[in-house]
Amino acid sequence: MQPLATRHGHVTPAYLQRWLAESLKYVAGVETGDAGALWQQWDEGLSGWRQDPDLAPRALLLDACLKGLPGLLRGEQSAPGLLFPDGSMSLVEGVYKHNRVADYFNQVLIEAVLAYIESRPADAEPLRILEIGAGTGGTSAGLLAALAPWRSQMGEYCYTDLSRAFLQHGSDQFAAQHPFLHTRLFDVSRPCAEQGIDTDHYHLVVATNVLHATPDIRQTLRNAKALLCKGGLLMLNEISEASLFTHLSFGLLEGWWLYRDGPLRLPGCPGLSPAGWQAVLEQEGFSPVLFPARQAHAQGQQIILAESDGIVRQPVVGQQRPVPAAADSRAPQETFSPGPDQSSADAWRCRVADFLRHLVSATLKIPADKMSLSRPLEDYGLDSILVVRLTHAFSEHFAAVDSALFFEVPTLAALTEHFIQQRGEELQRLLGQPEAEQPAPQAPASTPHSSAKAREQGAGGPIAIIGLDGRYPGAQSMSDLWRNLAGGHCAIGEIPEERWDWQRYFSAEKGQPGHLYTRWGGFIEGIDQFDAAFFRISRTEAERMDPQERLFLQVAYHSIEDAGYNPATLHQQGEVGVFVGVMNGSYNPISNYWSIANRVSYQLDLQGPSLALDSACSSSLTAIHLAVESLISGSCDLAIAGGINLIVNPQHYLGLCEMMMLSRGEQCRAFADDADGFVDAEGVGAVLLKPLERALADGDRIYAVIRGGAINAGGKTNGYTVPSAGAQQRVLEKALARAEVNARQISYIEAHGTGTALG
Repeated sequence: MQPLATRHGHVTPAYLQRWLAESLKYVAGVETGDAGALWQQWDEGLSGWRQDPDLAPRALLLDACLKGLPGLLRGEQSAPGLLFPDGSMSLVEGVYKHNRVADYFNQVLIEAVLAYIESRPADAEPLRILEIGAGTGGTSAGLLAALAPWRSQMGEYCYTDLSRAFLQHGSDQFAAQHPFLHTRLFDVSRPCAEQGIDTDHYHLVVATNVLHATPDIRQTLRNAKALLCKGGLLMLNEISEASLFTHLSFGLLEGWWLYRDGPLRLPGCPGLSPAGWQAVLEQEGFSPVLFPARQAHAQGQQIILAESDGIVRQPVVGQQRPVPAAADSRAPQETFSPGPDQSSADAWRCRVADFLRHLVSATLKIPADKMSLSRPLEDYGLDSILVVRLTHAFSEHFAAVDSALFFEVPTLAALTEHFIQQRGEELQRLLGQPEAEQPAPQAPASTPHSSAKAREQGAGGPIAIIGLDGRYPGAQSMSDLWRNLAGGHCAIGEIPEERWDWQRYFSAEKGQPGHLYTRWGGFIEGIDQFDAAFFRISRTEAERMDPQERLFLQVAYHSIEDAGYNPATLHQQGEVGVFVGVMNGSYNPISNYWSIANRVSYQLDLQGPSLALDSACSSSLTAIHLAVESLISGSCDLAIAGGINLIVNPQHYLGLCEMMMLSRGEQCRAFADDADGFVDAEGVGAVLLKPLERALADGDRIYAVIRGGAINAGGKTNGYTVPSAGAQQRVLEKALARAEVNARQISYIEAHGTGTALG
């Protein structure tokens, strides 16, 4: 699929590979026919199915999905765009109501809710219900109508979903008639405390066809259970079998393929069988577990009622961390009125920003005065459904607005600049002429405008290190590292048990395939610890990320803070490059080194060069060299450079031992006759670089100055791993010449010692 999409200039989402693999199982053994004839047969059937109220919703949804499937596989269309065309719920909501199957199972669930209410004592506290993934309101509509006689007993109906579009739909449909209803974003795959939602609070938690669309069903049930009071009921309306209909419709959505606990699920489908639900619910402390519609499970759905024992398993909540700067936690700008000292260009910018902010706020249904200019729109709930509505809203005023714009230009401030630069004439027709037809005054020397000019000329001169951070064996910070160095402390130790049991692989004889002859190394503590919520990364995505990617993101972030800059606004300093050296990676089947650099650029909106490089042991040093070269050439204004090496499993050690590169002991005897190899170790470090002249002008703290560098290769030698003394001499001479430093002035040298007699 990916070559197909690439040929059309698009990218196909990776999850569709799983969808395609399952699709091939469905069509195995099916004879192919003429496509035109098959489509004609489908269209003839569709005309009849449209007349059947039980078949019409599914037939119309399938028709849209099948006809949009080629575009989806080519990367031209998104799955939410197929199921929710133009942001409309109409195709999907009919599947969940007003047909006999959906109505039957909804009614069984409603009757269970009413039975629970009738069983409550007369003096019971007001009833609190939370619905997870309420979506189009297929369950909500009937349940809220049935609750009318008990209106006086209702304390709260919390209508939740992952998408603000569904929350808007729920509010529009139900809020006016049900004052006890309120809406809020909620992701049941994440702990409740992360989302500020009440725990031990609800008497009933209802979910229809939603819990299966999560990565880990056990964790999902723990989060849902945390919402409930002791003795509260979890009430589920869930699929009971895999079907071709769901595969070709909802199976096109990424959420369908999030699950990572395949043995608990139905084959080729995220759903659980009735027996599967009963087992996992009982194991998570729900009892009894009842199936009041067991006789109708053959219809593809099941109703499950499970009572909580009140024992909650949630991550321990420590001291709350501040909202990351990337979200811009400053108070929203209340007014766009220009001040008395603003230029006409500033006044025009304010008018445009005010106009665009009201367009966005009307679509997202958030008060305009609550929206910050610099906060990403996705923080306000912009998703793939709402972006279609936002595109339509903008298209009423501007020609040919592409929905991709709102992901590429993610803040109101950036949208304002984009529209001023690209849509000036349209804005003038909408808002009138600016007060003066003169360009804005030239920005001061430290702004990105002058940075662009500097890039054209090239920075030249030395490069300053203005920020740094790192983590190393026995050192969780740079100050820890300095104390270790100053005190002569050795941080080498045995391979930790949490990595792997070295004794399972140990053999005293060198060179044995599949065995280690050393148990020593340098290891960083806590490489599995990552605050995904701080960076607004989902738990699922964080778990898929290589720990090297997670750790370098944190260290890069801290290196910026160490320089005295806000990571969220560093991009305002100009184009910022990211250069990362990395050579090992076996966490995922395919190593995505590029993502280590690109993740930093993405999270912080850095738009300079972004690359990872592997030159073996010199990777980090080469990354810094390339960053310096980019700054000197003017390819970027600032650069984050560094490297990372983690050893998450024994594969790397096994390879090095097979080549007999590692020392038997805990010391690397560089330059010694008895050297027998090096001791492998982990580390991560990053520096923030800026041209020295600009760093001095900006008043930055300067740790050190890079005056010059050089790189080369050894070329042809007596062996592939044998170094070339001549090439090493030449690269040193070249570096000294470029730095304009005499060799006699050098007082400290850091050498790369291979720990071999030859090295």
